[in-house]
Amino acid sequence: MSYALYNNQMEHLAEEQSDQDLEAEPIGFEMSSPESVQACRALRHGMIAMAVFAFVGIACLHFSSKASTSSLDDVQVKAGLYSNGAFNQLPQAAATPAPATPVAPAVVTAAPVAPVEPAATEEPQHTVLNQDINSVNDLTGGQKGVKVSAASSNPMAPDENLANGNVCCDDEEKFEGLCYKKCSILTNGEYDTRLSGFQCGKGAGFSDFFKSMSKGFPIPCTGFDVAGDECGKGCPHQKGACLVTEELYLGKCYKKCSDLTAKGFPYRTSPATCCKDQNFLECISPTESKFSPDFSVGGGVTSKDQVVHSPEVELTEATR
Repeated sequence: MSYALYNNQMEHLAEEQSDQDLEAEPIGFEMSSPESVQACRALRHGMIAMAVFAFVGIACLHFSSKASTSSLDDVQVKAGLYSNGAFNQLPQAAATPAPATPVAPAVVTAAPVAPVEPAATEEPQHTVLNQDINSVNDLTGGQKGVKVSAASSNPMAPDENLANGNVCCDDEEKFEGLCYKKCSILTNGEYDTRLSGFQCGKGAGFSDFFKSMSKGFPIPCTGFDVAGDECGKGCPHQKGACLVTEELYLGKCYKKCSDLTAKGFPYRTSPATCCKDQNFLECISPTESKFSPDFSVGGGVTSKDQVVHSPEVELTEATR
């Protein structure tokens, strides 16, 4: 009996201890510590303060927007009133014009004018009378003046200006020892400086090479690499010119094929061959060309000009 009673007492003590433990354990939010309660209160007060500040800020923005709109309207109205500007222009009362004061007419007395004597006509200082101006030099900026031509003493000489300082034909320019057709003529005055046999520019500077114009390269005697029209339109040649009865071929003066063949084969394709066409392939046909050793002659009457010869400088320039 004593053992059973002891067990009952021990169970009763264990139940009481369990109830005490349950009462001591915090349950829910109501059993929280004082620090947690204070933190919750501070958070609630902060949220309320933020809501109040937000409301006050929105109200201030609203009233400031209305105030700025009203002030802008006042400025526009004032601008329209005082400066008759573009904002809210208001009609202005027309000012009453002041009565005009009558002005006595002024009496103008004409002063006597002395008679003007006619000015004496004078001859221009730079006028050259009875002179023959070279049209090619006028176009290309060559030297102007009295034209001295070799044709006056030699009827077979070309009509070239012997006093313009140009040892080539009048429509040519000298470049690196050869005579080329002037760049100013080939480009209509746009590029007047020769830079190479195929190239013309606006100047001789380094940058002018990149702004130049070229034509005919690399085929010789084409494009800008040609002689002047007055020297036969062929390849560039040494200084001087041929006689009017001659043609320039490969730097030498030959009697014209048109005169040698009675205009039947007017184009020279070799020192001893004349052809009906300028196309070399066409001249391969025997019916289109004519060959003779007699074609390799000069076109002059003197012994010097009856043989093939180089261009003569005395036909292009008197002083060289």
